[in-house]
Amino acid sequence: AAQPAVLAAASKPDPSAGAGAKEPGSSAGDGRWNSVVRALADVMEPSEVTSLLDEELPAHADIHRGRLPNGLRYVVLPNKTPGDRFEAHLEMHVGSVDEREDEQGLAHLVEHVTFLGSKKRDAWLGSGTRGNAYTDFHHTVFHVHSPTYNKDSTYMIPNVLDILYDVAFNPQLLDTRVAKEKKAVLAEAQMMNTIEYRVDCQLLQHLHWDNNLGCRFPIGKLDQVAQWDAEKVRQFHERWYFPANATLYVVGDFHADVAGVVEMIEQAFGAASPATHEPGFEGPVPANPESTSAFEGATKAYAPVAAVDGETGE
Repeated sequence: AAQPAVLAAASKPDPSAGAGAKEPGSSAGDGRWNSVVRALADVMEPSEVTSLLDEELPAHADIHRGRLPNGLRYVVLPNKTPGDRFEAHLEMHVGSVDEREDEQGLAHLVEHVTFLGSKKRDAWLGSGTRGNAYTDFHHTVFHVHSPTYNKDSTYMIPNVLDILYDVAFNPQLLDTRVAKEKKAVLAEAQMMNTIEYRVDCQLLQHLHWDNNLGCRFPIGKLDQVAQWDAEKVRQFHERWYFPANATLYVVGDFHADVAGVVEMIEQAFGAASPATHEPGFEGPVPANPESTSAFEGATKAYAPVAAVDGETGE
C-alpha cells in the first residue's frame, strides 16, 4: 500500500536516530518557533515559551537501541500492554522521493513484490498473526503483529523476525510475482483515482515546487509501472535494500529480557549482507514541477487492503 500524499509528505526519514534529542538548529532563539510564540502569546510570556521549547525531551527509559555489525539499526521496547502480544516493524529508509525519473512508483511495486512474495510470510501469517506494508515519500515499512505464543504454543518472536528478514533481505523477486503485483498496483491506482487525490497532488506541487515531494508521489506513474520487468525491480531492491538502510522496531510483551530479544535479532538478521549506495542515486528535480500534471497516471497513494488467507494483507 502507498500512504496518503499529504500525510506521507509530513513524515520524517529516520525517527529512531535520536528520540529525546534536539535537532541541530532547533533552538527557539533562531526564529524557528516564532509562530509558536505568537500562538501562545495570550497565555504565556515569550521568554517562557522559548525556554520550554529549548528543553530537551527525555528519552524513554526502557528503550534499547543498537546496531548490528552489518549496519542494521534496531529499537527494542518492552511493553506488557496488551499482554502476550508484540509487534515488529522493519523500516527501509527508501520511498518515492528516492526514485529516479524513470522509476516513479517503483518503491511501491518493490514493497508489493517483496512482502506478498515471501513464502515464510505465507507459512506463518494466521492464527492471530497479521501483517501489512506501506510506502510513502521517505519510507517503506513492513510490519507484523502477533501473539507472543500462537495457538500451537509456538514462540513467535524468532519466526516473525525471520519473516521480516525474508521479506526485505532474501526475496525471490520472481518474474511471475512481479507481473502479478504490477496488475495489483494498476488496479489499486484506478480504484483510488479521486478528486481528493488530485487536489492533494496540486497542493504538494505548490508547497514543494523546489524538491521531489512535489513530483514523486508514492503510487507513481502508471505508464512506467506497466513497462517495468523483473530486472528493474531487482535493480531497485539491490540499490536500496541493505541493512544499513533499515531500522527494526520490536515492541511488546516478549516473555524474554531485552538481551534475549537482541540475540534473536542478531540470529535473524546477522546474515544479511552489508552494502552501500551506488554513486549518484538521487533523481533529478524537474526544472518546473508546476508544469507537471497533478495526475499523470498517478492516483491516490493509499491502497485499500485485501484479505490474505483471512488476515490483513496489502
